[in-house]
Amino acid sequence: TMNDINLKILVNRHRLEYFIDIRDTVMAEEYLSKNLVLIEKVGDKRELGLHYERIGALRSFQKRRKEEEMAAFKTASELLNKYGEKRDLIDANYNLGVIYKRLGEWEKSIHHSLISLNAIDNTKEKKNRKKHLYLHLAECYINLRNFEKADVYFEKIENDEYFKINDLLFSGFFYKIKGLYFETKEAYKQSSLNYNKSSQKFYESGFERSKQISA
Repeated sequence: TMNDINLKILVNRHRLEYFIDIRDTVMAEEYLSKNLVLIEKVGDKRELGLHYERIGALRSFQKRRKEEEMAAFKTASELLNKYGEKRDLIDANYNLGVIYKRLGEWEKSIHHSLISLNAIDNTKEKKNRKKHLYLHLAECYINLRNFEKADVYFEKIENDEYFKINDLLFSGFFYKIKGLYFETKEAYKQSSLNYNKSSQKFYESGFERSKQISA
């Protein structure tokens, strides 16, 4: 029955996420193929959007697959914007924001990051993502030399409930972007201080991780 197929799609999707998480690309590819056949059978456009999102996630850590990664996330975003639930807009747009930032397409990165932020605010889901989106936005605005907007997002990070939890890796990125902010403003002393703080946080983060591994 149709119900059974929908259930199978859901089970396959969760299995696929698991294989992507553990970087088992062979099994992930197998479940991508399996699930696509079922999704096309029921003609579920939302599920197809989520499927493309999984393709993007898989391609993101496969070398030389960057163009496929971007194409997948773009398709996912278009389908989910049209057929998805509000919460579906968080990840697809988050990932596109990251890709466009990597390409130095600041305006496009801002556009998708704001859609993702908006979806988090509307659904109250994945609120721990907000600090990352604020930092993406600050970085984009620094590169566009819009320091006032960058200031707004730095302030949002400092007031974010999830920033107060001591996340060493995120703090490393935070001070790195602060270093970029002062460097772009040619305030080299403050820039150097922030880059130094960033290195310290990355060092502490690496030390913490190696302690956990050897424990």
